[in-house]
Amino acid sequence: MKGRVFAGLVIGVVLGWASLLAADDAREEAAKKDLKAFAGKWKNTFVERDGKKAPAEELVNVFVTHEGNKVTVRVGDKVVVQGTIELDPTKKPKTVDFTSTAPDNKGQIYLGIYEFTGDSYRLCLADPGKKRPTEFSSKLGALIVYTREMEK
Repeated sequence: MKGRVFAGLVIGVVLGWASLLAADDAREEAAKKDLKAFAGKWKNTFVERDGKKAPAEELVNVFVTHEGNKVTVRVGDKVVVQGTIELDPTKKPKTVDFTSTAPDNKGQIYLGIYEFTGDSYRLCLADPGKKRPTEFSSKLGALIVYTREMEK
């Protein structure tokens, strides 16, 4: 009897590990797919923070470039934000962890959510140390929209 219980436990542990590994593989594949979707240059078309929209003229020269998991935000030619992202597209809503690599806030982590809609994506990021947003709103940080910059 004890042997059967032990065998059942071992089988349960093995099946549990197998399902965890399969879930990790699925998350990793989905993240790779979304990283490819992010790839390229995007224009900042909307920013709202604490319920206040940024004036359109402030966004004219703001662009973000995604290369793999690396992110660079420029205003004109000046780099204003740099970092890396880690995605989990299996969550609802999809989650992103942005880690700054810029000298002035290196290592700070911004928790957020994202979604793609056609040639745009929305991003909602909380300030470092704050909870991850659960909805696309500027209540807990910044709500940002980027539109893919088309090749000319």
